[in-house]
Amino acid sequence: MNSETSSSQRIWWPQVLGLSGLNSAFAFAWLSYNLWLVKLLAAVGISAAFAATLLLIESLLAVVLEPLVGFGSDRTFRALGTRWPFIVVGTIAAGAVLAAIPLFVLPGASTGGAMRGVMVGALIAWSMAMTVFRTPALALLGRYSSLENAPVAAIALSVGAALVATLRPAARDWLVSFGPLACLGAASGVLLLSAGCLFVVDRAAHSVEREDPTPTADASRLRLAALVAAGAASGIATKMIFGELLPRIIVAAFGGALRDRVLTGVFILLAVACPGAGFVAKRVTNDGALLVGAGLVALLAPALAFAPVFATGFLGAVLVLLFSLIANGFAPLALSRAPRGRAGLGFGMYFGGAAAGSALFAWLVPKTEVFTAEDVALIAAGALAVLCAAVLVSRPR
Repeated sequence: MNSETSSSQRIWWPQVLGLSGLNSAFAFAWLSYNLWLVKLLAAVGISAAFAATLLLIESLLAVVLEPLVGFGSDRTFRALGTRWPFIVVGTIAAGAVLAAIPLFVLPGASTGGAMRGVMVGALIAWSMAMTVFRTPALALLGRYSSLENAPVAAIALSVGAALVATLRPAARDWLVSFGPLACLGAASGVLLLSAGCLFVVDRAAHSVEREDPTPTADASRLRLAALVAAGAASGIATKMIFGELLPRIIVAAFGGALRDRVLTGVFILLAVACPGAGFVAKRVTNDGALLVGAGLVALLAPALAFAPVFATGFLGAVLVLLFSLIANGFAPLALSRAPRGRAGLGFGMYFGGAAAGSALFAWLVPKTEVFTAEDVALIAAGALAVLCAAVLVSRPR
């Protein structure tokens, strides 16, 4: 094997870890934002109920912006050989606005109607800035790893995201105790620092290009449409399982006092399982791993909801282990369905679908009080069935 072939098959781990750091910082920024959103709105005289409306508006904007940003970053890449203009502008804007948002609620700040409008505008501007850099950044995974090795490289992304998810149940009160200025300022600093670290290590990577032929226009449209469906389905399933089903089951089995501790354990288990999921996907193909994971989780979710309490611990652990195949599989899926040189568009379509799924979830959430755990599990199973269908119909021939 010559050096060029060897280079094209390797994973550039320093760059992948840098990308994981930026992706984790993105997740931490959203976590911090969600922790403080209701309190920030209340501080300027906006009702807590508006928070759900604002999140819905942000999701609907992302439905349009994610594909547009991905498409724009692809054009920039072809013209300039880099996606960094989007990443630099997005991270600087997002970091600056996030750090500035708490200034609106400092003692003595105005709470008039004009200030409320400025606050809402700043919150929407921040969510749009976050949209600008994530898709171009994750498209760099195609530069740091061959398509065959993408499931293994994606381990860094999925483990980082799962570990950040543990902070909501484990450290929510601790993070809030610092106040909005310190909490959001820290999130802003982590975001900018991680982007800077990725920029430094990115320059040392040799681009890994896919050699398979460009798909036909019809195939590309089908695969991109399938990415939208897959993003929406996985987004709904994730929120239903980790935001609704498992918390309900945990409370029923262990009581409300232990809910946060058990949920922390759930996300730690997910993080521990993701490396195995990546190597399984490398061995059986990412499509195969996704289909097995989504199919079995679709069966287990209703079983968990209907199972007696003594069996829920075992079934829940198995469900989380299987879900790691889904959590680790989205990035390789986006890369494999995107036409050559259009990785940004592939990720943009996936995340646009995920934003659409979030909007649908936000519409459903106010009604979940009348839903049972069984209802939630069946919705999750239906979403996972859509994910399986999207993977199947878009498979390269």
